[in-house]
Amino acid sequence: MLAKAYVRWVRIASTQRPEAYLNRVLVNEQLRWWRKQASSEVAGDMAPDRAAVGDAGGGRAARDAAWELPTLPRRCSCSGPTPTSPTLRSPARSWRIALGPLVEYGDRVKTPLPARPPRTLDDVGGWFRRTDQLVMHWLLSYQESTGVTGDLLEMGAYLGKSAILIGFHRRSGERFVVCDLFGEEPPTADNRREAMASYVRRNLTREAFELNYRTFHADPPEIVQAPTSAVPGLVPADTCRFVHVDASHLYDVVREDIQTARSVLRDNGIVVFDDIRAAHTPGVPAAVWPEVADGGLRPICLTPNKLYATWGDAKSAQDAMLEWLRAQPASSSEVQQVAGHPLVRVSDWKTPQPCPVGPDAPGPTGRDFGRIKRIAVDLLPPAVTRAIRRARN
Repeated sequence: MLAKAYVRWVRIASTQRPEAYLNRVLVNEQLRWWRKQASSEVAGDMAPDRAAVGDAGGGRAARDAAWELPTLPRRCSCSGPTPTSPTLRSPARSWRIALGPLVEYGDRVKTPLPARPPRTLDDVGGWFRRTDQLVMHWLLSYQESTGVTGDLLEMGAYLGKSAILIGFHRRSGERFVVCDLFGEEPPTADNRREAMASYVRRNLTREAFELNYRTFHADPPEIVQAPTSAVPGLVPADTCRFVHVDASHLYDVVREDIQTARSVLRDNGIVVFDDIRAAHTPGVPAAVWPEVADGGLRPICLTPNKLYATWGDAKSAQDAMLEWLRAQPASSSEVQQVAGHPLVRVSDWKTPQPCPVGPDAPGPTGRDFGRIKRIAVDLLPPAVTRAIRRARN
């Protein structure tokens, strides 16, 4: 079953809790094995031979010791209802023990390499809806058409879906800096709890990000594997034209990221805030909207997930965007007033739209793909390797 999951890892990793999915697969497979064994019993007229009776006390002591093994916290147990019969309890308990490293932040299980690198942006895991792909692509193209120059910055990368799109707009001489913890120790206890859900349980690693990005771009970005508080010391002020903020959702951290974005952006530079309307991230709107009301941040547009804004001239970009949206028959938008500033509210397109950066991506070079295959062969047991080859054929 793990070999089959490995072949489909790109799709499994894009789910919210891939480890819970794998737990369920293992439980279901074991249940099928038990049923098969039960159905294969054949009645006979002679009783089977019994094992010789040895030290019964020693056997009971060994079983009691096994039940005293440490288990994980409740939130990390196998998904689904808790088994109650003695037959079902023992395997579930042993699987929880086997998955122990998943809950220790400093002892993570690395993301397995996918069977095939992503071919399109949709193959990359992450929550980057098509509406934001279209809007972000248009705003970056608008900057280029109006002569806005500067570097690119992303704070919070996940598996690289938005970074890949931004990378298509990186021009000669421009820096593209990506800042993310990628599993490094968070600076505070609140950050640690937040990062547990992202990096440990979803097994996000820098290697997974780099593999996804290299599939689409030959030149990698400059990676800062650190908290976003390190960005001001590495990115000079007034050098960026586009900043995407999608890191921590904690109020204090978002406030710091807002000031960082304001410092590094040039005049008429654009900043994007993710999860501005999500119910599970109240710290983001609590930090961003006061900046609109009193801090000089002028909104350009609002999508179901992101706010696009600037500390410069928002009207020119809004007028051009409204003209672009009117030419899109499947788009839906309106202009609202927020704290005395006009804001273009963009809804999801009514019909499916193609990916704005092209349906096909240039695959990895033969040298890169050969290296991936060699690593997989070295790490996987021979039985798993043979199963993967059979599945591909």
